[in-house]
Amino acid sequence: MAHLEFSARKDRIVGSAFGQGTVDVWEVDATDGTLTLLKQIESNDALGPNAARQEAPHPHQAVLDNSARFFAVNDLGTDTILVIDSLNDAFDVVNRVRLPNAGCGPRHGAFFPPLAAGSDFPTNYIVACELTSELVVFELDYQASNISFTAVQTISNFGPGLGPANATTATAGELAVSSDKGFVFVSNRNTGNETDFLSVFSVSGAQGSSGANVRLAFQASVSTGGAVPRMFSLSKDQETLFVANQDGAIGLQALPREAETGELAVQAAAVLAIETFGGLGDNKGPQFVLQIQ
Repeated sequence: MAHLEFSARKDRIVGSAFGQGTVDVWEVDATDGTLTLLKQIESNDALGPNAARQEAPHPHQAVLDNSARFFAVNDLGTDTILVIDSLNDAFDVVNRVRLPNAGCGPRHGAFFPPLAAGSDFPTNYIVACELTSELVVFELDYQASNISFTAVQTISNFGPGLGPANATTATAGELAVSSDKGFVFVSNRNTGNETDFLSVFSVSGAQGSSGANVRLAFQASVSTGGAVPRMFSLSKDQETLFVANQDGAIGLQALPREAETGELAVQAAAVLAIETFGGLGDNKGPQFVLQIQ
């Protein structure tokens, strides 16, 4: 299981079974937390052209939308986003959105603006393509029982002259949107550079009801301090970004955001060496980081 996403009421879990090629829906018992499998959805769209990485369907992440009704499931193996309607516990696939760039391998995504579940409908969906190191921006149109996706922008993870040392091995990782709606962050792994790095994008254009002009613009690259960043997350106050590296010199790094601009500072506020987590080699570094208080 690559990823789990709760429903808004925390009584259902949608799991992305990367290895099995299915989307699993579980009921959570409110008394003891035990799970009952309600439905298993086969991800069976046509495979992407990358024979080595897209040899089978690979659902990678399920994302709950702001209306708390729909889940978007990114399938790396089929270049497809499955739109699942959870109304009345049906969990039916109501749309299969094919990415415009074949072989891109959609990995992680986010609805935009990043409002709280149950609030206004989002206007856009942004997805990070692992295999081609690109971001794709979609405009959304909410209908009675579906969401239509229209691709409006594809942009490289790398700024001008800031590409990876090894473009063959480089892959995109996680994606996050700041709650101030101004920035998108994406991690770049296996780049062959001295360290791997995060790319920072600003968000411009209309962010109201239409979302017709929302676009991303590259702002900066910031070192993660290590290699193979598995996960990063923003602090609850959005003032710090924490990065977990599986390898390299630094296992965990805290990067402050500039108070005036919202961009990431290049100098880390705090670090933990990889030795804290077991040392170099075999990806011994942390794979998850999240503020809990």
